[in-house]
Amino acid sequence: MVFTKDLLEKIDMLEGTGQQFVDQLLTFSAEGRSINARDFHRWRVNVSKFLLLSLGPSNYYYECFWKGVTRPELDHLQEGLRLLATVKSELETVFLQERPFPGRDREAVEEILPPEL
Repeated sequence: MVFTKDLLEKIDMLEGTGQQFVDQLLTFSAEGRSINARDFHRWRVNVSKFLLLSLGPSNYYYECFWKGVTRPELDHLQEGLRLLATVKSELETVFLQERPFPGRDREAVEEILPPEL
């Protein structure tokens, strides 16, 4: 897999959309409303597709996102944003240090991610 700056820009875009949902949810929850489930699921599919195509189907980050971010609720959105931030951080490290991306090595990933994932 060749990592380019385009991958980081795509993550920024996906993070921005996810953060908009978090902001909306925080505002809406005070009013007893929720975010649009269709929009959430579109975002979820876009992130999943990005992770799948960029990192592969057996990638730990992809698996965690697909299994852990399933509902348009605050904790699910925050988990998705944490995963995207971790992937972005790892990609930036790969660019700076030119070392292998640990996302394919479960043990290396577990050292980076918090234990609840």
